[in-house]
Amino acid sequence: MEIELKLSLEPGAAAAVRAHPLLAHYRQRRPWTREIENRYFDTPALDLQRRGLELRLRRDAGRVLQTLKQLPSPASGTRASGGLHRLEEWEMPLAKAELDLAALLAWLPAHAGAAAAHIQAAAAQAGFGPRLTTRFRRTTWLLMSVHGDRVELALDIGEIRAGAGESPLCEVELELKGGRESALFELAHALQATLPLRPEWHGKAERGFALLVPQPPAAPRPARTPRLSRSTPWTRALRAIVEECLAQMQANEAGVVASLDAEYVHQMRVGLRRLRSALGLFKALAAPPPPVIDDLRWIADRLGQARDAEVLARETLPRLPPPAAAEVAWAALHEAALAAAASARAQAVAAVRSPRHVGWQLALMAWVCELPGRPPTGRADEGGADAPPLPDFARRRLQRLRRRLARDGRHLEDTDPAARHDARIAAKKLRYATEMLGALQRGHGARGQRRGRALAALQQQLGLLNDAEVAAALLAQMAAGAPQLAPVASHAQGWLAADTEQRVRRLGRIWRRVRAEL
Repeated sequence: MEIELKLSLEPGAAAAVRAHPLLAHYRQRRPWTREIENRYFDTPALDLQRRGLELRLRRDAGRVLQTLKQLPSPASGTRASGGLHRLEEWEMPLAKAELDLAALLAWLPAHAGAAAAHIQAAAAQAGFGPRLTTRFRRTTWLLMSVHGDRVELALDIGEIRAGAGESPLCEVELELKGGRESALFELAHALQATLPLRPEWHGKAERGFALLVPQPPAAPRPARTPRLSRSTPWTRALRAIVEECLAQMQANEAGVVASLDAEYVHQMRVGLRRLRSALGLFKALAAPPPPVIDDLRWIADRLGQARDAEVLARETLPRLPPPAAAEVAWAALHEAALAAAASARAQAVAAVRSPRHVGWQLALMAWVCELPGRPPTGRADEGGADAPPLPDFARRRLQRLRRRLARDGRHLEDTDPAARHDARIAAKKLRYATEMLGALQRGHGARGQRRGRALAALQQQLGLLNDAEVAAALLAQMAAGAPQLAPVASHAQGWLAADTEQRVRRLGRIWRRVRAEL
């Protein structure tokens, strides 16, 4: 099993990598450089690539190697899990620069039988041959941490060619040769503090195949539920949940940066909210470093401001009836809201692109990889040495969250906005915890699904009420900055107040559904 952390690098920073003091301090020998050329073979229809197989012929400093890599299926949700690339790799030397599939098939272990069958089927097809080439200069450092972890750092600079397409290549690979997985993230975090590095979720071959078959932009990626069993250790459960939340967040980053679709911001925020809820859920067992929590609040705030402004400009104002004989002022209000949304989105994009945003993710993964097998000594119900098994822990946490919602949800129709806010937060935390851990409870089944639907309905209704309150506050700010907009802003605020009254009256029916499932 090969375990790597890939990081893209701005081309102009290659010299800074070579001169970085960390590499000089921890290296075990002088770095060495060689020229590498890889050719990747597949059918014209890319049958191997679709099955997560990469068949490669490499020339490396006078040596010839043929390699088969087996990547996890994209549907498994484990590719580049938490930023790590984990894959099976089988490599053998050759006497000449030609594939020797008979030797490769004989080399493969028994558990790679399915991969062997796919290779045989692909090689029998007409047109089977090289589909893309990567050429790069690799400089390698063999490093050892103070804990004895062995990490190979490779700086690759070159190009990827596929068909008529070409893409520059400039990246850093950290491969774990022995020791803790957290060592990869610790090293990356230390380097990223002074170098323009970002996690790279796609391997070289994947990027090359994308040149052959360009893909449309990925749709906004919703949350998924990690697979946990009743026997899963709490450390593994927390890591799986953290990795899934990061995967959702990271999958929507490109859309936040490059698209005007507000759904990317929304889904990235959902990933962050779920992550913060998960860390709060497990905080009695393990608490992340305070700087990570501070950075999580920071990026959530930037995205929250963008989301609030876009909801007002693109959802709320377009559905409001304009005041009579005030079309020009109403259009000006809408234009001002769109300008504010564009400014807030630009600030969110800058935050997503920033080194600070990359840094907290690496620090979080370094922390979660280092979680102990057992929590520190303390009270059993707070994660002490005799902490309960994961199902018992989940039951206690879910019971506590249900009691909180039952308390905060009373008299929802009569409460003020601040009290509804408390109920919304309680409903959100219970819903996310139920999705993450509810399946560990016996008898979850149909009742768990009903509870999830009821909580989603309550969270949505309370969320719409919160959107209205935020919109009213934003309208007040706009009117204060541009007094000529005050009359139409006041009209919009009045409409929102009337709509809020109707929604509050509907809360009772929704709450009764939730209360019956608590």
